[in-house]
Amino acid sequence: MKTLALGRWIGRRLPWLWMVPALVLAQSPHQNGTGRLEVAVEGNELYAQLQLTVADVFGTWQAPMDDAGRAAVATMARELTAGEGLFTPSPAAECRLTSSELKLPWPDAADESHGHGHGHGRSRVAEADVDVSADYRFECAEPRRLRAIEVHLFDRLPRLERLRAQFITVQRQGVVVLTARYHRLDL
Repeated sequence: MKTLALGRWIGRRLPWLWMVPALVLAQSPHQNGTGRLEVAVEGNELYAQLQLTVADVFGTWQAPMDDAGRAAVATMARELTAGEGLFTPSPAAECRLTSSELKLPWPDAADESHGHGHGHGRSRVAEADVDVSADYRFECAEPRRLRAIEVHLFDRLPRLERLRAQFITVQRQGVVVLTARYHRLDL
């Protein structure tokens, strides 16, 4: 099952999102060291959408040009897609990751089998394509017990300094800036 984009999901199911301050929604994710996390909870489902700059994830704006670079991108792509250890919802909620989708700005960059040396496309990322985005969907057996999500991205991505986290649940909504020191998103 293909993961729904968080924006479409929110628009269809939670039309009162307009109450979140427009300034927060207008923040650009294209600032080095700063990413964006959007979380929505409805029923027994937890959705998370992550946007990061390419430089924060891979350390460079350049597309990988050799086998070692493609292998590094493939490894990180697997980690981001698997989602294991990146997010820890409240254990009492018994949430499990059911789907994820990763979008990279470089075609074929995460394909380790693509070992030949000629260049495809661009060697640098265009300004419009500076994001790595990932969508995650969790199902929770005890959604009423979902109180927080521990975000462990800072452990894996040392260039990431802060994450603007916006969340919306049936009970409340809010925005918080997460850092390596404060990485708990209270719902």
